[in-house]
Amino acid sequence: MELIRHKTTIKVLTLLLFTVLAVFGHALQADAELTITNVTQKTKQTIESIPTAEKAPLPETTPTIDLLPEEDPEALVLEESLDSDNDATNEIFALFKKASGQGNAEAQFNIGVRYAQGNGVPQNTKHAVYWYKKAADQGYAEALFNLGVMYAKGIGVPSNDTEAVAWFKKAAKLGQTEAQYLLGLRYDQGDGVPLNYQESAKWLREAASRGHARAQSDLGVMYAQGKGVPQDYSRALSLFIKAAEQGNSSAQFNLGSIYAKGMGVRQDDKLAMNWFKRAAEQGQTDAQFMVGSRHDQGKGVPQNFQEAAKWYHKAAEKGYALAQFNLGALYANGEGVPFDNITAYAWSSLAANQGQEGAAKNRDSIAKGFTPKEISQAQALAAELQAKIDNIMN
Repeated sequence: MELIRHKTTIKVLTLLLFTVLAVFGHALQADAELTITNVTQKTKQTIESIPTAEKAPLPETTPTIDLLPEEDPEALVLEESLDSDNDATNEIFALFKKASGQGNAEAQFNIGVRYAQGNGVPQNTKHAVYWYKKAADQGYAEALFNLGVMYAKGIGVPSNDTEAVAWFKKAAKLGQTEAQYLLGLRYDQGDGVPLNYQESAKWLREAASRGHARAQSDLGVMYAQGKGVPQDYSRALSLFIKAAEQGNSSAQFNLGSIYAKGMGVRQDDKLAMNWFKRAAEQGQTDAQFMVGSRHDQGKGVPQNFQEAAKWYHKAAEKGYALAQFNLGALYANGEGVPFDNITAYAWSSLAANQGQEGAAKNRDSIAKGFTPKEISQAQALAAELQAKIDNIMN
């Protein structure tokens, strides 16, 4: 009995592309990282992505930062530097002399970074905020950006998206690329600012012009959709190529989709496969499914069920329902993998649990010939696979 599996038709492909485009899923980098940047050491410390709840409009006044009355960050730097003779604290003391005595904004900023990271001094995020504020008062763009990060995540100050946006906006106006990118995202989502696609496109364009790959990819999405800008597939293609050549997997996936569908370009399955594979090799789940599907069908590459199974596995193990469904069919049909109805049942069951069309029918067809022992084995394997997926995804 040969079981059905989903062939990725143009209809399915369009859905995949515009699922990404419509919600900016991969394209908008929903997991976009905020980083605290150390200019002196050229190092970065990653901070979690910003929440996306709707907030009040941006205030016109500059945000303020209050320290507890008993805190004296400048005296504390001096005390901690004098209490130690190691190289890190000696460097802190040298920075302090520049920061306090000479009012050097870069030194003030880097003391803030040291406190944020606990590098050479005990970690103290409130004192990090204090030093960032001193540098920010002198118009130091990286300090303005890092203050936005602190407010976005509630690090050293109460979490406040509106104030975060105020700091990002000040940094963005001074040409801080990451701030420009994050402003673009926030205007797209109405996060700390009123929803405004034109403003989103404006700030993404600023960051994209400075070579920011995620901004290029996201702006390409806006041109492909005609969202905040006139629809223009040619501009979208150009932006996707720029981002893809920098290794942006979302842009690579969207390029694959554009060539597969022939959106503003000549339809080309080989080029589509090339871009899907580049994204898939970086772990982009939609692309992993597409590479599997194209090997399954022989579109843009010779038909190869073993390669199809390999790539379906990669996506299925991350909870991708279509990949689970097709992988179950491969095991049931013995295509590219050894015939194994227990494993076929397990993958089909996982896809069915996610509501994947046709998966429950395949699972039930497989189970018709099972003994009670085999049913128990198949259900146990499904539970084991799901536990592994949960572990990977969490």
